[in-house]
Amino acid sequence: LRPPTLPPLNFMHARIRQRQGLPYSKEVPQGMAANLRLMQTHEHRLLSRPDDENALRLAYGAGMASKLVAELGNDALATKALRQALHAMADPQLLSSLLAAGLIPALNTSVQNKDECLRSLAVQGLSHAARHPLGLREMVAHASVDVLVVEPATLADASEEVRRHGLGAVIELARRPEGCRALVGAGAAKVLVERISNESIELQATALEALRLLMAQPAGLEDCIREDALPSLLLRLESPAAEVRKQAALALAAFTAHTPEKIQAGAAALPPLLSMLGSGDRSVTARCAASAALMSLTTETGCKRAAAEAGGAMVLSTALSECIEAEGLGEADWGALAVNLLQALAHVAEHPGARRQLKERKATARS
Repeated sequence: LRPPTLPPLNFMHARIRQRQGLPYSKEVPQGMAANLRLMQTHEHRLLSRPDDENALRLAYGAGMASKLVAELGNDALATKALRQALHAMADPQLLSSLLAAGLIPALNTSVQNKDECLRSLAVQGLSHAARHPLGLREMVAHASVDVLVVEPATLADASEEVRRHGLGAVIELARRPEGCRALVGAGAAKVLVERISNESIELQATALEALRLLMAQPAGLEDCIREDALPSLLLRLESPAAEVRKQAALALAAFTAHTPEKIQAGAAALPPLLSMLGSGDRSVTARCAASAALMSLTTETGCKRAAAEAGGAMVLSTALSECIEAEGLGEADWGALAVNLLQALAHVAEHPGARRQLKERKATARS
């Protein structure tokens, strides 16, 4: 095997001089006397240009993390350094190095900066870090949850972009039990219920998803019940945005996990849910979420009676027939919706009035 061919020394010297910003021309050997004359006529120059205080210093290899984190404290370079850090966080190894260098405390400080772009990038960095187990532990240890939730809360920022990334960070935290417990301890339920009522329609679905994930913890569900989240959820069932209706129905299903909440929500929640399953909603995902909420509600006897009196058996039966036809035509994946409708229909059919409606429908179909 031949050893690898190395570039000529002149080429390497030319590249080094070019990197340093110094002019270079190929030298012609002229002897020692010529070298002495050259040394007498040329003044001494630094091997490299001094760093401009407004230029991001080059960072390679093992020193990259500490240099980038250090630049986050420089107002002139913080935005550029954050963009570079976000790019580096895609690599798990570089993310671990950045976390070890103190990235989370630096991001917590940058979140409270006056520059909107810098705040947005910093919150985006927290969202990325929350996806990594080590990043999640660092965020919990350095109270990043308080930065997101406690006043002055990032979720109540004047910038919609900052609030969007802040809600994304809360969702990433709430996906893991450790992060969800930290959010509950910081009082995130109260903030999210307020944001659902005051947030723009573009971000209401994200806030509802964060609230639903928070209710996965028993303490989070208790906080949502204490903060009276039900009226906000019922109001969003009639939102013009399909994604908002979907997330509201899923959050309602989580909220009504226990019997007292089923009784509280039943009379007010059944009409919009049945409307979503009828001809009022053509979004498959929203209808699937509505059927999941109905499946949860109709396990309670009073809700079964209310659903039967509201014609729920007929609505569910018609929706199930449409679902089977659509699935047979291959229009969409309606399998999950069909399963939810069957279960909800089985719950409602336990009431005599619902069974009577289904018998009449069967007799009409035969005739």
